[in-house]
Amino acid sequence: STAEVPTKFRELHDRCNELLIAFRGDWAVRLRVYDNGAAYRFETARRGETVVEDETAEFNFASDNDTYWTRERNPDFISHCEAFFERKRLSELERSVYAYLPVYFATPGGTRMVVTETDLEDYPCMFLEGDGANGMKGTFPKVPLAYEESGDRSMRILQEADYIARTKGTRAFPWRYFVIAKDDGQLIENTMTARLAEQQAIADASWIEPGQVSWEFWNAASPYGPDVDFVAGFNTATYKYYIDFAAEYGIPYIIMDEGWARSTRDPYTPNPAVDV
Repeated sequence: STAEVPTKFRELHDRCNELLIAFRGDWAVRLRVYDNGAAYRFETARRGETVVEDETAEFNFASDNDTYWTRERNPDFISHCEAFFERKRLSELERSVYAYLPVYFATPGGTRMVVTETDLEDYPCMFLEGDGANGMKGTFPKVPLAYEESGDRSMRILQEADYIARTKGTRAFPWRYFVIAKDDGQLIENTMTARLAEQQAIADASWIEPGQVSWEFWNAASPYGPDVDFVAGFNTATYKYYIDFAAEYGIPYIIMDEGWARSTRDPYTPNPAVDV
């Protein structure tokens, strides 16, 4: 297949061995093995809706691998994906914290691995927690039934269901997959995410032109220096500065992050200091 938005490669070759194991109860497990990874997913063929009470996902390794673990603690699994990544051994992971995907591992022999998922639709994302030994297990948030706002872009779950998903009875569930590499450079060359993902839903993607950006959020819209002869912040002068910077260095885009609106809770009311 051809990648609509190419990165390292434009042509994607989906070469693998596949096995489908069907079980009583109209469900199955599909497994794939690639040269540089492996994947599995559940599939169901049932009428109407199906309720998924929980999912068991356990990953056990032959050795006590190194990992970079995000120390997430929110009991409602609400994450901004901006956690601190701490280098730990699998056996050192606290059960009171969890990690969002993807999660990176390195064996004592130097093999690199990444555990993650793709083709996630109408289903909760998987988080990982340690098992106190050389493994991890998946954990999934329940469906929220009632919630309230509890700060800037955060919610507090007041009531949750006793199931993780209510979805179509006939469907394929997310792929859980493992990227395997000899070194870190091979990890970024892996295209399993695109190969396992659902077919492109946009009929015409020719208008998508990826490119570098100048992003004011990296330093909180606070440029400084002798050429900053204005009050920096989320205002027109600052954005014009970033536009000029991008033009000077051949950067085709800028990102206007959260400063263009009056507040993060009201994206429909513009910031009067920014002349969009």
